[in-house]
Amino acid sequence: MIKEVNVGDDQVGHVVYDFWDTHPKILFIHQFKIYPEYRGRGYFKLLMVEIKKVAEEIGIPVMALSVGSNEVDENWLRSLYSRYGFIEHDGCMKLIS
Repeated sequence: MIKEVNVGDDQVGHVVYDFWDTHPKILFIHQFKIYPEYRGRGYFKLLMVEIKKVAEEIGIPVMALSVGSNEVDENWLRSLYSRYGFIEHDGCMKLIS
């Protein structure tokens, strides 16, 4: 599934995710993407707010992702996700609400 993030008439990014039927259920994030021309403007925060809303609306208490990128330093990504409450656990970064 894809959740797009728009500011005004512009699509600034998207998140690709699906659901894992585990116990508890997990919303697994495959990709966060802020388009290059919109980076550095704080839109990642909007993307995070939107995906958290998806999880809350469905009643899923855990979000997870794996860190990997060919565009950005992985240590920087870990630091970014940590700022939003994700912690490293079982080979993934997880956010438990």
